[in-house]
Amino acid sequence: MEIIRQILWKGSRPASIEPGTHTRYHIVKRGETLATIAAAYFGNPLLSQSLLDANRDVLAAPEALVPGQTLRIPRCAGLGA
Repeated sequence: MEIIRQILWKGSRPASIEPGTHTRYHIVKRGETLATIAAAYFGNPLLSQSLLDANRDVLAAPEALVPGQTLRIPRCAGLGA
């Protein structure tokens, strides 16, 4: 199944994010997990911990994802993300 992702650019960045730290955002769709989102953005589902770490203020645990929730997608060194 192809992951459909929606990227929100700079104009809608929450005020708590420092410029240049995060560049993209993802709105969670029904059925997605941090692993499927990591696979879509980074090409590796094992990088889901990076997503969790970047979203600790809105996500206490990987299973706490809610459809419609906005997640920050961090830059991952060496991955071009």
